[in-house]
Amino acid sequence: MIEAAAPKDEIEGALAVQMACTHHSRRGRSSQVDVAFATERRLQRSDRRRLVCSKAYAVQVKVFDGCVTAGSNLSAVEHVQYP
Repeated sequence: MIEAAAPKDEIEGALAVQMACTHHSRRGRSSQVDVAFATERRLQRSDRRRLVCSKAYAVQVKVFDGCVTAGSNLSAVEHVQYP
């Protein structure tokens, strides 16, 4: 996942690691709860934790995307002389 993000510097690398960890944590939370033996309260708590991880991941992706596209807003201006 980190390799696919192709970070260009340490900041992007750190964000890619955070994104991978958050994604892994979210997936782990899904498999931790055994629905057959879980109480309603435990299921709700697990759902809230998954939601927090999902929101955090979405924010991290947005920040990472902002870092990657930050340099693409530059425009080249050339001086053209007409005869």
